[in-house]
Amino acid sequence: MIDRIPVSEFPNFKYEDQDVINAFLWLRSFLSDEDWNQRKEAIENKLSYDFRISNPFSEPLTEGTLLLDNNDQIGWYLYLVHTLLYEPHKYEYFQGARIIPIFKRLGMNLNEVKNMKVSKKRLEIF
Repeated sequence: MIDRIPVSEFPNFKYEDQDVINAFLWLRSFLSDEDWNQRKEAIENKLSYDFRISNPFSEPLTEGTLLLDNNDQIGWYLYLVHTLLYEPHKYEYFQGARIIPIFKRLGMNLNEVKNMKVSKKRLEIF
């Protein structure tokens, strides 16, 4: 078994892209603290208990290990950004690399997005 490196020994990394932060905080504002904590815990439990050990790239993507929880895609995306911003030792670089640019663009255009008329039904993704 490989010993874990204590978090205190990790380099002091802080992600400071204000566009990404603003987009995350805006989307996160649609969830109550209780709902967010439950979703975050469910994602972490899935990663801890359901993650299957296999050789990297040994199976096709359709059959291999997929970290995304299809039951809570927006929760997974928020979780990736949350870990980048607040818990970088948990951040999953390969998964986050496809999500962070979306949050960056959303944050760059956040004022326009906030002014869009969107039905409450469209926000039910949360």
